[in-house]
Amino acid sequence: MATGQALEGLRFFFDADGRPRAEADRPELAVLADFLQSDVARDLVWADELYRRAKAGSRWRSTINVYEIETGKKMVTLQPLHQTGQPASTYPGSLVADALLAWISHVKPD
Repeated sequence: MATGQALEGLRFFFDADGRPRAEADRPELAVLADFLQSDVARDLVWADELYRRAKAGSRWRSTINVYEIETGKKMVTLQPLHQTGQPASTYPGSLVADALLAWISHVKPD
């Protein structure tokens, strides 16, 4: 397992199969970590689009893969779609933007 970028509370690495992964050091960031590795993965165009929307704070909603994302003026909400009954997690837009920027740096080919 190769270790990579980190952001306070999140750790990024590549697994044995070379897939980008994210782990949360704090339970409240677990949904964000899972979102990055499942719905953003290696799609740099999509990651950049999400980064710009989170940073701008524009009102927007989309269902991606296993999460619905909703951006607002200051917050970003991630609603898991793969686990019935799991509540949404809401994060400051700036935190999500920073996490996306770090993720982009992590998965971007050299």
